[in-house]
Amino acid sequence: VIKKIQEVLSRAEKEVIIFLPHYEELASYLDHIFNSLIGKGVKVRLTTESEVSLKNIEVRLRKPILAVDVLVDEKEAIIGLPNYSACGWVENPAIAKHFKEFLELLWENSRTQ
Repeated sequence: VIKKIQEVLSRAEKEVIIFLPHYEELASYLDHIFNSLIGKGVKVRLTTESEVSLKNIEVRLRKPILAVDVLVDEKEAIIGLPNYSACGWVENPAIAKHFKEFLELLWENSRTQ
């Protein structure tokens, strides 16, 4: 699951929306990817359960986060279990657009840190 998240994120060109229950568990896998994306001008928005210090990334807090959600460029989406044991992936703009509407609602109802 973590490798799939890394793979999908690495293809981002415009925007990433990601919900992770515990960012710190994946920080060692994602920090360099996020830095690369920011360097390419990709907008990254992260929602997690505890405060994190990340530069150039919009961060919101929400408890609980019931699933791992990743949306890349309104093209690809991942939804996974919070323990990273299983996930589903889709590369379909129609489904990704619908998923974005759901994630935007969660984002708007999450608090800033």
